[in-house]
Amino acid sequence: MRKVALWTTYLYFFICPLEFIFNRFFGSSVKYVALVAAAFILMFFIGTPKQKIKISSFQICIILWAMFEAASFLWTTQTDRTLDILITYLMMAVLVFAISIFPFTEKEFEGILTFYTIGALILSLLVLLFGQMDEGSIYSGRLTLKILGAYQDPNDLGASLLAPAFYSLYRTFKKSNIFWNIFFAVSFMAISIATLATGSRGALVAYAFAMLVFVLITSSKKGRLVILVSIPFVLLIAYLALKSVLDVYTFNRLFNFDDYTGGNGRIGIWMSALSQIIYHPFLGQGIASHMGYFVEALGRPLAMHNSYLAMLFEVGLVGLALFLYPSIKSVLFAAKKKNGMVCAAVCSCMLAAFFLDALLVRYLWNAIIIAVVYYSIHHSQKEKN
Repeated sequence: MRKVALWTTYLYFFICPLEFIFNRFFGSSVKYVALVAAAFILMFFIGTPKQKIKISSFQICIILWAMFEAASFLWTTQTDRTLDILITYLMMAVLVFAISIFPFTEKEFEGILTFYTIGALILSLLVLLFGQMDEGSIYSGRLTLKILGAYQDPNDLGASLLAPAFYSLYRTFKKSNIFWNIFFAVSFMAISIATLATGSRGALVAYAFAMLVFVLITSSKKGRLVILVSIPFVLLIAYLALKSVLDVYTFNRLFNFDDYTGGNGRIGIWMSALSQIIYHPFLGQGIASHMGYFVEALGRPLAMHNSYLAMLFEVGLVGLALFLYPSIKSVLFAAKKKNGMVCAAVCSCMLAAFFLDALLVRYLWNAIIIAVVYYSIHHSQKEKN
């Protein structure tokens, strides 16, 4: 049963980057794979009584957050999507809980990230070889995929590639079989180019910040000084290289910083939301309540374009703290262990979620899983030593 639980987890991470494609052919298939993985993990513990379930503050926070979101259903302003959103939240919380208590080895953890990267590489190659401009406009500068008449959102597509990009970078320089070094080097380049080709400015900011985190954590003290001095030159080289690789519209969208002012309407949305959050700062106004608010206040349904602000609106500071605690503590632990890959992978997804509505898609939840599983493996080793 352990192997079945392990391989269904691998399958989940492999198909996550390709979820948009699978959904077009098979419906919401990825969430069922997630539930199957969680079920087999549960059966593993049932069938292995000697294997104890270790519950830490991480699992407690995730469960309390899910319970809080479910309870807020009683006082929220409901819309036609409220129940679906609650079901998605609960399902992903169950998956995070299940995977976080499974006794992975370090090799199995790298197996998860390898399958995640393979899925991301396939998606990247599809984008680069068969991608089309978002909504069919050659002036949008946003490359994405069109499957069965529907376009994948370029922002979500770019964000879904961030964590695999940094694992690929890490494996490129890790001592191993030369085949894997070459494979991950190619993966890193393809995934990075595809991320930027989506024209997602949020993904670009997250990628650049996480790259800095990766380099600073993995370098020595002397190396950090050299890196900080070299940043202007590196940025110039990267700028010129991308200008020669990217489509002109994509390049202009990413690097015309005058267009960043106002966040493409995000700032106005955030200020409107904050004007209501201050009235219920600790417990929020209920799950998906911001959707009903935007219809009432602004006359039309709008996305928050900020996962953390949406959570503040829903469950306040209490709910936001419960949600963020596992990731933040795990990243700080990884930083102490000088694991730049985990820090970069998790931070990139968390930063991208600041500009996007990520609670209904997988990449943010997968980043939480990566963070918590890494902590569990290495903290257990520390306790044994």
